[in-house]
Amino acid sequence: MKVAAVDFIPAWGDLEGNIRRLAQAAERVAAQGVDYAVVPETAISGYDFTEPARLAPYVDTIPGRATAALLPVLSRTGLIMSVGIAERDAITGIFYNTAVLMGPEGIIGKYRKNGLNGQDVQLLGPGDTDVGVFDTPIGRIALIICYDDTYWQYDRLAALRGAQIIAWHSVSDRVMPGTPPAMARLNHSTVASVQHM
Repeated sequence: MKVAAVDFIPAWGDLEGNIRRLAQAAERVAAQGVDYAVVPETAISGYDFTEPARLAPYVDTIPGRATAALLPVLSRTGLIMSVGIAERDAITGIFYNTAVLMGPEGIIGKYRKNGLNGQDVQLLGPGDTDVGVFDTPIGRIALIICYDDTYWQYDRLAALRGAQIIAWHSVSDRVMPGTPPAMARLNHSTVASVQHM
């Protein structure tokens, strides 16, 4: 099995363009023989919003515009993919940081982030989907998102429920060399945490 962590950087203020580029990325990784591709959290909107009103134009539903663009690619190529989406619940209108798992047959499942950080709680509701483990042709996959890695229970629940793959979706706030001090914030050592999990 070949798995890819897709380095996808959304363009600010370009929801439709991000969705189009995401579908193109799916085509490229499928052409490379990838069986399962994991795309970062909030891939179609970007992450660093300061208030719900600013995020609102860039949220999507599940199913929605992003899944409608991706599912034909997955159906044609056989690729399995999980994508981070800033989701608006179609019934309640609440925003969630969500990862959706899709394959050639359609939407397999979704997970709404439980481990919200200080920025998340200003924009998003706490996850209400539990830690699901989804059967796929390549194995049992669990989804977690970014700051979930600071809590031991999410990956352990996934393991207890039979996960063979834990897909971690993150924009990662790891501070890189050369980052100006004013921008060097919110580092919770995600890489080390994920290695530990």
